[in-house]
Amino acid sequence: MLTFFNSHFPSRILFLFILICGIITGYCVFNFTFSDTILRWIIEGEKISNGNLSYRDLWTKTAPFYTLVEPILSALGRNIYLFIIVGSLLVFFQAFYFSQIINKYKLFHTKSYLPGLIYIIFSAIHLEFIGLTPEVLGITFVLFAFNQLLSINSKEKYNNTVLNVGILLGISILCSSVFTYLIILFFIGITYFSTVNFRIIILFILGILLPIMIVTTFFIALDGFNNFYSFFIVHFFEIQNEDVLNYQILYRILMVPLTFLLLGLFSAFSNSNTSNFISKVKQLFFIWFMLSIGYLLLNIQNINLSKIAILSPIISFYISFLLIYMRKKSFASFLLYVYSIGSLSAGFYYHNSTYQNKLGNNTHLIDEKRYFIVGANISEYRTKNYGTSLTNPELYLSIFQQDSKLNSIKIYKAFLIDTPDIVLDNKEGLFEKAMDNIPILKEKYYSTQKGIYHLKKIKKPL
Repeated sequence: MLTFFNSHFPSRILFLFILICGIITGYCVFNFTFSDTILRWIIEGEKISNGNLSYRDLWTKTAPFYTLVEPILSALGRNIYLFIIVGSLLVFFQAFYFSQIINKYKLFHTKSYLPGLIYIIFSAIHLEFIGLTPEVLGITFVLFAFNQLLSINSKEKYNNTVLNVGILLGISILCSSVFTYLIILFFIGITYFSTVNFRIIILFILGILLPIMIVTTFFIALDGFNNFYSFFIVHFFEIQNEDVLNYQILYRILMVPLTFLLLGLFSAFSNSNTSNFISKVKQLFFIWFMLSIGYLLLNIQNINLSKIAILSPIISFYISFLLIYMRKKSFASFLLYVYSIGSLSAGFYYHNSTYQNKLGNNTHLIDEKRYFIVGANISEYRTKNYGTSLTNPELYLSIFQQDSKLNSIKIYKAFLIDTPDIVLDNKEGLFEKAMDNIPILKEKYYSTQKGIYHLKKIKKPL
């Protein structure tokens, strides 16, 4: 298999596409469980599809560019088929594009699609590595930016290229704030491949800020800036995680690729017979590795599993380096089989045990009425329509708890945008307290028993 992929023939791309189709089929057929976080993205997609605008109408911390693709996730209802299919096709493109970068800049002594194979195998380990998550979406723009970064080395005039690097990095940050730490990596890369001066630094910073300023202007124009600032900017560095990870199972899933990654690091540092350009690229990959591991370790207590997908390009580069530069090709082929079979077997075997709170892939709506459960975890909506635009308890509970005219206006506006049919108050009378402060809201609901409120039906005139 190693010999087959150590080639630049287009048939290797076809094999990678067939592989990704097989992985899509496996995830769709075997009915794997998925997490509360994915359910939230699907529910937010339903809201956006119904005409709600993120932040202005929808109370969410989700990054703005990812909210653009959330409606895709809910297009076929409460299941993860499109989450898998669209995400897997995007991963296939990333694997192909990353291989093209490796071959274009001759980072290995031979042209090869092996990095693409390693990339896809690692992504296929878990649903949240290969599904359409904010990180998988953002990695696409990171790879575009990395390609632009390496192209600086061969250009005499590179001002526009530096600006493009910043813009692409800014877009990735608007997909997921996790990519903010890569500003350090790309700044170091610019110092490696260009003559750094004040103009270059300003262009890089402006490039990063440009997409953010465009998005900010968009929400200002649509009267959503206050919520955009309160929900996204203020909580920019927070990790939104509603899932309880089983770290022992997670370690077992990642044990094979991480072991090969360490071997690849050792191989890359042992091989010094490379050009100055390739040595710099190897240093960048090591900095990328250190920054990524540092980020994951610093946030290990509340990390979201999808964040681990940021390791995909790093693992692909180092494991490919290990196998391609290994002298005994027969042993390298054997190791490739061990990596592929070991990683996929562990991932598929332990997948359903990764989360302690999880949902089956048969989360269909069984009640057409719209519910609002005050302070509820998103999993309580697995078979219910979500009423109101208050989709994040961390954002709206403080509004319910603090008495003020401004907070009352915010609550009423949220109910006006999307009025729930039933309100379940499991937070010791917070909704009743809100109705006391908002008489118009109190006129709309009646209580059948404590903590349960129904929307009054308006009688149509004869």
